[in-house]
Amino acid sequence: MDYSIILISNKPHKFDNIAKTLSPEKVHFFNGTGYQTFSKLVNDAVRSSLTETVIIMSDKVLPTQEHIKKVLDLL
Repeated sequence: MDYSIILISNKPHKFDNIAKTLSPEKVHFFNGTGYQTFSKLVNDAVRSSLTETVIIMSDKVLPTQEHIKKVLDLL
C-alpha cells in the first residue's frame, strides 16, 4: 500500500525527534503556523499528499513503526 506520513505542527523544532522514532519511514512536515483552525490545517495537509492513504500525527506523539503498521493493518 502506498501511503504518506505527515506530521502537522507549528513547532518545527520537534520534527527531527519525531521523525527519528519512525526511521526509516519517511515523515513529511506540514507547518501549521498561522492556521486559524485545526480543520483547515488537517485538510491542507491531506491535500498536499501525493498518496491516497495519509497518516496524520501531531507533535504530541512519539509513534513507532509498529504504530504505523497497526494503522495500515486496520485499513
